[in-house]
Amino acid sequence: MNYLAHLFLSDHEPQKMVGNFIADFVRGNQVQDLPLGIQQGIKLHHKIDQFTDQHPIVYESKLILRPLYGKYAAVLVDVFYDHFLSRQWQVFSSQDRQAFCEEVYQNLKTNEQWLPTSLQSYLPDMIRHNWLYYYGEWEGVRRALQNLANRSAHRKDLAQALSSLQTHHAIFEQHFLAFFPELIVYCKEIGKIN
Repeated sequence: MNYLAHLFLSDHEPQKMVGNFIADFVRGNQVQDLPLGIQQGIKLHHKIDQFTDQHPIVYESKLILRPLYGKYAAVLVDVFYDHFLSRQWQVFSSQDRQAFCEEVYQNLKTNEQWLPTSLQSYLPDMIRHNWLYYYGEWEGVRRALQNLANRSAHRKDLAQALSSLQTHHAIFEQHFLAFFPELIVYCKEIGKIN
């Protein structure tokens, strides 16, 4: 649930943000029925995921988590990296973080008709509890991990991964700060953000 990074990399384009937000929830022929800008956001989301999944720095982060969490290490790294993006926001953006979050929430409400039902159902909680903003706080990470655990039939222990983040905080932060600028450059190179 690395929503913050995906939304940030959408370059403030409303429909691209929506596509980047819903990409993991739409399949196949559902995509062709969406507006072109949303389709572009979905494609961008998949390109970001592919780049991230193949990156050696991200691999190092996953190795730390894999003994305890197996294949879920990748999902946890996504959440942890959103935590660091939130904490290091001023390094990557001149826009106030809360202002960005409000822009995203307004955009998602305006385009709610394009959100899958499952996302429509938790959008009010996301906005009310300001999930995007609070990724930078321990409680925000705990909530994100609890949401993952609630949706997992097999790994209810994902909520306890907060202790792994706390234990290895410095190394995960180092990994993120080395990786994220490369991801931004990649997105610029593929012509998706300015």
